[in-house]
Amino acid sequence: MAILISVNGNDSGEGFLIIEPFGSRTFPVPVGLRTDDGTTVNATLQIAPGGAGVGFETDTVEISPTETFVQIHATSQSSSRNDTVLQVVVDGAVQASFNLTAISCPQVWFHGRFEARFATDSDYYNEPRGTANGWTWALEGEDDFVPPDSVVDS
Repeated sequence: MAILISVNGNDSGEGFLIIEPFGSRTFPVPVGLRTDDGTTVNATLQIAPGGAGVGFETDTVEISPTETFVQIHATSQSSSRNDTVLQVVVDGAVQASFNLTAISCPQVWFHGRFEARFATDSDYYNEPRGTANGWTWALEGEDDFVPPDSVVDS
């Protein structure tokens, strides 16, 4: 039997948690747990000694072939990448683990073109090219801002 772990949909074995710089908010992340062979086990979640602090919605969980989710969040920042190890313990033995890094003030680095559309005119939110009512424009050959099927049907 193997226990499969995903953190926020990521099953690579390495991920991150965001911690608010002043500690006044938490950013919960879903941890998905399931077995790969049809068995059901009772497990305990723990963090290996060292690394960042992590809070659990619950630290005991029944794991079956159907993915079960538990919310976790960082309570302190990591000192290095992958220094926080989430462990799944069954009958006193670690059956699975996932490396985590708790980060504060994340930055996204981007290379390429980006266009942001702000509400500077009276166009509707799903106007694909912008009109002459404001400063929104599109470049020749550029895709529409919004796909035509983006309007919610209710």
